[in-house]
Amino acid sequence: MVKEETIDRIRESTDIVALAEEYLSLKKAGSNFKSLCPFHSDNDPSFVISPQKQIYHCFGCGESGNAFNFIMKMEGVSFPEALHRLAERSHIKIEESPGRGKSDRIRREILNLNERAAAFYHRCLLSAKGKRALRYLKNRGLTKKQVEEFMIGYAPPGNQLVKRALSDNVEGELLLKADLVGQNTSGVFYDKFRYRIIFPIRDERGRFVGFGGRGIDDREQPKYLNTAQNRVFEKRRLMYGLYHAKKNIREKRKIIVLEGYMDVVAAHQYGVKWATAALGTSLTKDHVKRIRHMADEVILAFDSDASGRRAASRGIDILLESDVPGRVCVLPEGKDPEDVIRENKEIFMEMLEGSVSMIQWRLEHSMENHNEIKEEGVRKSKIAEDIAPVISKIINPVKKEEAVKMVSERLGVSEEALKIEMSRISSGRKSFIREKSEMEILSRKERAAREVLHVLIYRPELIKENETLKNMEYSSTGKYSKMLKDYIENFSCDVQKMISSAEEKERKILSRLTVCELNTSDPVSYLEELSGVLRDCRLKEHYDKIGLEIKKLIDLNKPVDEKKKKEFSQIAKALKTGKGKH
Repeated sequence: MVKEETIDRIRESTDIVALAEEYLSLKKAGSNFKSLCPFHSDNDPSFVISPQKQIYHCFGCGESGNAFNFIMKMEGVSFPEALHRLAERSHIKIEESPGRGKSDRIRREILNLNERAAAFYHRCLLSAKGKRALRYLKNRGLTKKQVEEFMIGYAPPGNQLVKRALSDNVEGELLLKADLVGQNTSGVFYDKFRYRIIFPIRDERGRFVGFGGRGIDDREQPKYLNTAQNRVFEKRRLMYGLYHAKKNIREKRKIIVLEGYMDVVAAHQYGVKWATAALGTSLTKDHVKRIRHMADEVILAFDSDASGRRAASRGIDILLESDVPGRVCVLPEGKDPEDVIRENKEIFMEMLEGSVSMIQWRLEHSMENHNEIKEEGVRKSKIAEDIAPVISKIINPVKKEEAVKMVSERLGVSEEALKIEMSRISSGRKSFIREKSEMEILSRKERAAREVLHVLIYRPELIKENETLKNMEYSSTGKYSKMLKDYIENFSCDVQKMISSAEEKERKILSRLTVCELNTSDPVSYLEELSGVLRDCRLKEHYDKIGLEIKKLIDLNKPVDEKKKKEFSQIAKALKTGKGKH
């Protein structure tokens, strides 16, 4: 467990505005900052950051929180991981429990070992050993600049890496954990990558987390060999070239997803520096989480073969389900992105500009697949069966309506028929409206509690000046009343600490109140007025409770205690005069 004081130090050392600017383009808006929301498709800036309270809130999707929540959501990591990332960013050392400390030490050792391995492979490529490999890369059109930029290397035959590592006193067990070596039944270690071009794989922070090895000729099987999943390498989260491309992606607000390492290297070589690739697979939800805050649009440009089409179809499903705008670049038959880029960059750029909508691509693909069916009605029915589930994945109702219209016109069927087919498919997805608006009907007490909470978030010191609030017995019934009680009694009016401990619904409410301006220019008088309302509401609750107890006693023909009668009378008088102190 990390000490509470350490967590506080990390939070206090992190400026959420500076942190968010590493991911987003922020604009000043009064005392706050605004941006397009990185967590949903946002056309009008609805993401607000309060530098004073160090809180963010999106008025579109409702996402909210502090710096820890921001990193957790942006990077898709747990609280402990977010804590360690921000600690590292602020140069704060965390004292670990023995178990956690050992795990982190192994991670650091693997990352360090990978960095040394990347340098080793790169040296081999530039040495006499790598002469054939370097010639192969030059024949593919690569220059020295690309080889250096992506630190491309070569793994020679034999067991060169393991020999070097063991001679440097690296433990064989660590080499196994990093998946740089294998071990035979006799316990002898051998290089995993041999006679292969090596593409070091970096995470978004530039750390070497794994490797992709390509056989120099077709005799090397498999053609591609990647690092297996381990403590630092998770294929579903990583994208090749993202470290090099992220600056350009943020500037253009656009990302191109290609299929292979050489596609990405060629794209960057010819100036298409916002290109990346998924690692031997299609886009995953984790990929989309990582890139949606960088770009407003994703263009899929996979190979035109069967596996490329399957990858594009899977990618489309993920993008639609994540409500991320995307298009598909249609490449000539038998060509991959590298071929087109090297033949004529301008033609490739024209193809990117002419990329079709995801629904259009899926429709054309389905029509092609069912082209052999002669019976028109059967063919259209099959295509509708294919495309209806895809349209159903669209979250935005306006975009969904546009897709229905386009498909019905292209297919020559009525919109109603297509909608009937869609209704047959149970999608089970959330509504496009992510968060209820503040149309909730609140009682007088709850409205007052919410407003008191709002004022005290902005001016927590006023609790010391308000005698009514200081001496009040707070209610435990009602959402806002409970939150107010918790805020004052358990968190000493520290909104940052409360947000760190709050459940998601409460965190959203607190963050929204933090970034919303107060409804008054005189918070002191407003708080006096509100505290009077809360006091009267508490008296009324107590009055009703005692009245019910008295009624029960009378109904049972039991005597009513004089003390209870007196208290009931005093509360009634206090409510009438508005001067109760109970």
